[in-house]
Amino acid sequence: MPNISPDVAKYRASVARRVQSYPADHPRVTEARQALAYAALTEHAARVVASWPSPTEEQRANLAALLRSAGGMQ
Repeated sequence: MPNISPDVAKYRASVARRVQSYPADHPRVTEARQALAYAALTEHAARVVASWPSPTEEQRANLAALLRSAGGMQ
């Protein structure tokens, strides 16, 4: 099993606690699962980006625009 960060472990434990107390489709369980997914995605993205060569300004601007458009972020 891969190493998980304390941040991801915290959200994973939160999901485990909430599914013991609430039905799987309860908003608190859904919220905890979303937080876990976001934390895991953030870590994955950070690892991937760390392995890239330095982007050009144009590439950086394109990536920033892509991230701003995702998920309704402004």
